[in-house]
Amino acid sequence: LSHSVSHILAGLAAVALIQPLTPETAFIAAVMALMPDIDTLMGLPHRTATHGLITLPLILGLGAGAQPNVLIAGLIGYGSHIALDLLHGRGGVQLFWPLRRWVSLSGGDWDIGYIAVGAGLALMLSLRAPVPPLAAALSTPTLTPTPTLTPTPTPTLTPTLTPTLTPTPTRTLTPTPTPDIWHIEIMRLRWERVRLLTANICRRQGVECEQARIDERLAWLEYARLLPNPPTLLP
Repeated sequence: LSHSVSHILAGLAAVALIQPLTPETAFIAAVMALMPDIDTLMGLPHRTATHGLITLPLILGLGAGAQPNVLIAGLIGYGSHIALDLLHGRGGVQLFWPLRRWVSLSGGDWDIGYIAVGAGLALMLSLRAPVPPLAAALSTPTLTPTPTLTPTPTPTLTPTLTPTLTPTPTRTLTPTPTPDIWHIEIMRLRWERVRLLTANICRRQGVECEQARIDERLAWLEYARLLPNPPTLLP
């Protein structure tokens, strides 16, 4: 158990140095940090085929469709397991499998895996790397209040009163009857008769002359008002 926990913590510390940890990348890093030890379940010699560098291109090809941060977390988690086993003092790993040469970076017979894990965690804390999101996932999420949308009042349109135009009554002009030519001729002859009588009367002068001139004037006016362009002076 301590061996598995050491690999998980080392994988998380290594990923945190490269990119921020998220719940997804932390899960992938932890799983891939344990994946090299699957050789024991497959019946293969321990720390041989699954601990060789040949596995990294295979992981890169299988995860080509994944998001870049997830793929990087998987590669780093898997590689951290191999790196940590290189520090193991019990024979190392077959780093260049299928060559059967064992590679170890530890010169003694003691296991310094725990020291490497402690150093990695200390380095992660010193760089203030994000804490693995397991604690954040277990904590109560902080709910951000949703802003309340204030409805905008709709302006009320006041109807504009259209003035009503009262039609002006059309004044009907009654045509003035046009006198016929016979009526005009009769009035002209009447005036001529009165004029001749006035001339005869006025030879004697006196009151009869004045009255005759008035009758002549009235006859003239009755005749002149029937003309299209009536003269203003008595001829």
